[in-house]
Amino acid sequence: ASPCRHPGAGGRRMTGLDDARLLHQPLLAAVRRWPDKTALVCGPRHATYAQLLREVEAVAAALRERGLQPGDRVALLLDNGVEMVAALYAVLSLGAVMVPLHPLTKAPKLARLLDDAGAAMLLTQSSLQPAWRETLAGCACVHSCLVAGHDGPGDEPRVLPWPAATPGGPALDGGSAAEDALAALIYTSGTTGSPKGVMLSHRNMLSAAHSVQAYLGLREDDVILSALPLAFSYGLYQVLIGLAVGATVVLERSFSFPARVLQTMATHRATVFPGVPTMFAQWMGMSGLQHHALDALRLVTSAAAPLPLAQIRWLRATFPQARLYS
Repeated sequence: ASPCRHPGAGGRRMTGLDDARLLHQPLLAAVRRWPDKTALVCGPRHATYAQLLREVEAVAAALRERGLQPGDRVALLLDNGVEMVAALYAVLSLGAVMVPLHPLTKAPKLARLLDDAGAAMLLTQSSLQPAWRETLAGCACVHSCLVAGHDGPGDEPRVLPWPAATPGGPALDGGSAAEDALAALIYTSGTTGSPKGVMLSHRNMLSAAHSVQAYLGLREDDVILSALPLAFSYGLYQVLIGLAVGATVVLERSFSFPARVLQTMATHRATVFPGVPTMFAQWMGMSGLQHHALDALRLVTSAAAPLPLAQIRWLRATFPQARLYS
């Protein structure tokens, strides 16, 4: 992540995306450049770039110890948070394939997705136990399950506690996987049929990230507030691009409490908000938006569904200083 300007891009500042071959490499570049800067905010928890890397290294070491091989599929059933971000980068750094799943996935659907992906491992959390414990009982393909918040040995030998990050753990290297190697299986929502696993290589995803960054122009001084699930690409790319450019990413678990999201935006002086029309519709129905200090917002993006003209007009009137990307 060189601070120099790209000579052929009209003075555009280079980011870790410019010369990366693999998806975790921009994070390593960001850690070298901004080790003590806040990378993630998840509720009361803050993690600097250096602290996040230690979390990634701890998870990667645990996966390696459990025999994870390049190309193995690893399902990630986790809320938006430090563990989810550490898990996806750990999987990528080992040349394995991340399979992010929505944390509200119920046991029957979870079983189908794990079987369809051929998942060798499952990374999850104790609060989601009703779904994953029932699923594990009938799932032979998963040989290991790391659980955040797991408090000790149980009756299932495959279930293991989440690894603790410690200074001086095994360092990640840049990785030797081919850029056309499979990086992710991202399942569609299944609204028109059974969910389908979309196969994406490192090159696919880096190309998409680079393209989006080319028009959004995210910066190292940005604060990106995202309440989008990391199980889908729109939410996932907020992390992949945000951390590549040295921004701070503030993750909300969901948009269930829209007023709280507004307060979080004001508290952290968010400059970027990615949303969907259903989110903006909820804000339009609220009163008292003027009581939140949202003047730092400079970019609003909308995806997943067409943005109605009424919402476009409302967003432009409510956030006149922000540029809107639909």
